[in-house]
Amino acid sequence: PGAPYVIGGDTAGTGSDWFVGQVLDNRTGEQVAVLHHQYGERAYAEQMYCLGMYYNEALIGVETNYSTYPEMCLEDLGYKRLYVRQRYDDYTGKLVPAFGFDTNSSTRPVIVDGLKDVADRCPHLLNDYETLGEMLTFVYDKNWKPQAETGEHDDLVMALAIAHGIRGQQETAARARAVQGTAVWEPD
Repeated sequence: PGAPYVIGGDTAGTGSDWFVGQVLDNRTGEQVAVLHHQYGERAYAEQMYCLGMYYNEALIGVETNYSTYPEMCLEDLGYKRLYVRQRYDDYTGKLVPAFGFDTNSSTRPVIVDGLKDVADRCPHLLNDYETLGEMLTFVYDKNWKPQAETGEHDDLVMALAIAHGIRGQQETAARARAVQGTAVWEPD
């Protein structure tokens, strides 16, 4: 009770992948739960809502590259702790707030490098066997884009990278009090 949590989400995209939610204890960065299924978008959003409520109204950031529908469903369900990014509005020419995480050529390397740092410095924070398995097949292609090897998946990796990448928008005061003397990974 009272602990701050963060949930990073990766959607199935074009339909061949998985819908994933990675839950982190924001005081330590420890992976505490994983949602990993092939839902439809509505069922996924409902499961993310339930997961967020179970984990003390966790901050949720779902990738919005292929669809904003899960984010819209979370809004419709009245979920209040959604990750907010800045996006360029073509009409006004200004940056405006928007819900969800946009994984693009600028943000992808940042969150992947952040996850690499977590794995290097604090591997004890990673607890899910399937996530670790995906990390073993997550490589840089010939153009230096970090992604899954051919025939493999990267949904668990990307959801975890997003979760670590959005931690800064979640509460931090409780984190410092709760983990005195423990190895903690905090975002830079």
